[in-house]
Amino acid sequence: MNHTEETLSVVGLGKLGLCMAGCLAEVGYPVIGIDVNPSLITSINNGEVPYVETDLDRVLKNARGKLRATLDYADAIQNSDTTFIVVATPTQSDGTYGNEQLEASLIAIAEQLKTKSKKHRIVVSCTVMPGTLNNSMVPLVERVSGKKLGIGFSLAYNPEFIAMGDVIRIFTHPDFVLVGESEPEIGQKLEEIYKVLCPNDPPISRMSLINAELAKISLNCYVTTKITYANMLAELCEKLPGGDVDVITKAIGQDLRIGGKVLRGGLGFGGPCFPRDNRAFVRLAADFGMNANLAKTTHETNRWQEQRIVEWIRSDLPVGSTIAILGAAYKPRTPLVEESQAMNLARLLAQIGYVIRLQDPLAIANAKLELGASVEYYEQIEAALQNADAAIVTILGEEYGRITAETFLNAMNKNGIVYDLWRQYRGQNFGSLRYRAVGLG
Repeated sequence: MNHTEETLSVVGLGKLGLCMAGCLAEVGYPVIGIDVNPSLITSINNGEVPYVETDLDRVLKNARGKLRATLDYADAIQNSDTTFIVVATPTQSDGTYGNEQLEASLIAIAEQLKTKSKKHRIVVSCTVMPGTLNNSMVPLVERVSGKKLGIGFSLAYNPEFIAMGDVIRIFTHPDFVLVGESEPEIGQKLEEIYKVLCPNDPPISRMSLINAELAKISLNCYVTTKITYANMLAELCEKLPGGDVDVITKAIGQDLRIGGKVLRGGLGFGGPCFPRDNRAFVRLAADFGMNANLAKTTHETNRWQEQRIVEWIRSDLPVGSTIAILGAAYKPRTPLVEESQAMNLARLLAQIGYVIRLQDPLAIANAKLELGASVEYYEQIEAALQNADAAIVTILGEEYGRITAETFLNAMNKNGIVYDLWRQYRGQNFGSLRYRAVGLG
């Protein structure tokens, strides 16, 4: 069968799910998207772009005629042979993931399998605790559908290692593809799909379900450790006259045992994946009587990054001073503020008694939902900086990287302070302003 004749279905049309559905349709697969939100279904079927995400407009435009959305599981499951599930598995208070949406999706799929004669492939792409699929989800589908794994359906675990703001590029050009499989046939099918989807021909790592589940959280846990190491190194560089974290990380990143990716001192990590996968790893280890001290310390050191910037400010500026924070999101090119260290900085400084002006056009609406009236909100950089006593730049690159020292000088109080958390403005002449950068002695 030509891949363009094989229909795929995607359950959950949030940011990741819609990007996935759109990308699969863009390369030629007919795709049926399923969601419980009627207005979202209407929006997608009308050709609208419901989310802020790089290149999503292009993908959905190219996917027209191949992608349609529905509320109807019967339509989607009966008319496709492979279903990807991309729903939320939110972090619980104990560090594990909540499976309510995943279970609801699997029950709805299993109901359709009762009357479907052809074997169906189910691909879980949301993050779960290791052991979840074999111990909980397979019995659930078998019970509801009356079918047996390997006979009526097959199951795969295929999580994505994406970053909001860069979902489409990473999804179509991944470093590698992780596939946990209940049997070789479903793994082979996913391999075929990714060979069509990914022009960079990434390696595809196929393994058991349990190993794939553990690989997902362990990868993110390791990456957070590497980020935090660079941040610890940056703090040490600040103590040493002439210390420069960029010089050091550029050098040691050339060692292939280390590598240069994410090895850049700055503000700590946040967002919807890294912190929660780190906590899940700690919880998993504890469940088996193991103390994951390295992961615990990574989490604690990450929290310290925002606290030490607060300590800088308390030592530099009296309470009541006006501080412009440029950047609210946890990273560039996204409106998401989940576990954003910039948001934590704004919250902590406002609680102490500083007047906080928060500026980030993409993330301002989400920031307001969290911080309410405790801070002021600005659309324009220059307006946020006007007569400010200090500015903290929390996001690397994009529009913030294009700001010049002259912009700060013209807007801020003449003896103000610029806190450059990513060293974007090093070497510029700040005149009467004081310049403090993370990672420079």
